[in-house]
Amino acid sequence: MSTLPDGSVEVSPSVEPLNYSPDDAAKRLGVSRQTIYRLHYRGILTIHKFGRRSLITVKDIDKCQRQMLSRKLPRDIRGASA
Repeated sequence: MSTLPDGSVEVSPSVEPLNYSPDDAAKRLGVSRQTIYRLHYRGILTIHKFGRRSLITVKDIDKCQRQMLSRKLPRDIRGASA
């Protein structure tokens, strides 16, 4: 934030991250961290490793969210029995 000459305040727009940790991706999708790893092991969600860090792209999260909303995911992804 900076002050403009007329005394008003300039607010910079918030910037959405390009990648999320598994914990943050879980919060964004409204699922558990364990479900994020289930989605990964099923090949539905890609987790990229950078050293010891695991990151998931916004593009992958959005794709997974669309699948969740259209109910195209297997029932047992969230731990429910089929």
